[in-house]
Amino acid sequence: MTKIETGSRLLGVRLQSYQHELGEQLDAGEEVNAIQWPRRKGKTTAVWSWMLGVALVEDESEILTTAQSGVKARDRFMKMARTIERRKPKGAPKIYRGAGHEAFEFDNGSRLWVCAPKPESVRGDGTRIVYVDEPQELDPQESLDLQQAVMPLFDTIDGGQIVLSGTPGTERAGWFWNELEAGAAGRTGIVLGSYAPGRMVSIYAAEPDDDWEDEAVWQRVHLGIGTLTTIEKMRARRAGFDNVMQWAMEYLGVWPASSDTRAIPEALWTAAAAELAPRPLRFGLAFDVDPIGEHAALVAAWRDAEGLAHVQLLEHADPRTVGREALRISRKYKVPIAYDDVGQNRPVAEGLDKARPKPKLTAFVYRDAVTAASNLMTALREGELRHPDQKALNDAAEGAAWRNAGDSGQLFGRRASASDVSPIVAAGNALLAFDRLPVRAPIRVGAVS
Repeated sequence: MTKIETGSRLLGVRLQSYQHELGEQLDAGEEVNAIQWPRRKGKTTAVWSWMLGVALVEDESEILTTAQSGVKARDRFMKMARTIERRKPKGAPKIYRGAGHEAFEFDNGSRLWVCAPKPESVRGDGTRIVYVDEPQELDPQESLDLQQAVMPLFDTIDGGQIVLSGTPGTERAGWFWNELEAGAAGRTGIVLGSYAPGRMVSIYAAEPDDDWEDEAVWQRVHLGIGTLTTIEKMRARRAGFDNVMQWAMEYLGVWPASSDTRAIPEALWTAAAAELAPRPLRFGLAFDVDPIGEHAALVAAWRDAEGLAHVQLLEHADPRTVGREALRISRKYKVPIAYDDVGQNRPVAEGLDKARPKPKLTAFVYRDAVTAASNLMTALREGELRHPDQKALNDAAEGAAWRNAGDSGQLFGRRASASDVSPIVAAGNALLAFDRLPVRAPIRVGAVS
């Protein structure tokens, strides 16, 4: 019987095939083990089963557990304690619950205890295993401080192991991210095994070009669907996220891109190039200005009868010129002008607001801007975006980098990008503006009574 099977019997849990696989990988004995699984896939249960198995099989094993906070670490310990107490299995450890002294002690001299994720809490004698649950929730610098304190615990221990398990964090930084990046050695998607000295990874994540709304991708990445959870629950979870990036982080293993990561994949953008399509009379219109007020872009966007999204750069010049063209087109076609209500966009919007007759202006707030970027990328990934071969638009797509928008998603980074991204920002806003236009009621023709 393997160690993870031994521990799972103590807890009375039935392991899935991928959890057994993780147990075998941990048994390989690599010093640092980074596990990134989607939510509700059973990674914490698997790691605890393996640790308890080690404690039962290996005499006098010292095992230290922590999490993103001392409270969360204690909560996980108490959950396991209640399970063991309720079942009263053979070989059950003695359980100590004193605040700051929570521990399992086994008849063979093994001990598993819990502490806060602080350097001063983990320093001490040698340890066989250190487990950090949800390390991505720690501030990156705090996690590196914890790493510095943990590593000396293995200086005098043969076969010591560190286990980190969690989901993507909001920033590509810190102990967990560094170990995943080093252990995967450039591989993407589902990565299992050891590809770097002293490291093992178990990563279940979407590929860079995957469609995050495709349920086939969900099934491939999240093996807990159909075993520990259901597709119906996953649909409900997806509906609960306003932004698809949040969903992808929690359930598809996607890390938000950093400022040195190209936001728009070259292959996808090239594939979306097409002849300039005739612009209909009804379209979305948006402008955007770069952070220093030097360049601005005006873009029209619409969807055709087949549902394909089209974007067209109408003007790329100084803000004053773009403002005048926005006013002309708005008056001619009777369409509102959308813009992100920040920075250098405001002076242009104020000038438009003073024009007579005044055009209709639609000011987007932070949340709208996140949605606009997400919608544009969804259309691109699904092959439902078309753009003409316009140099300023192509340059913006090539240089665009992501800027994290807290927990809500991502924005095209005006300052973080390698080029002027106003054409891409305006394109996303124009498409969102079109999607929000009121649905026109059909004209009914009949006899007048």
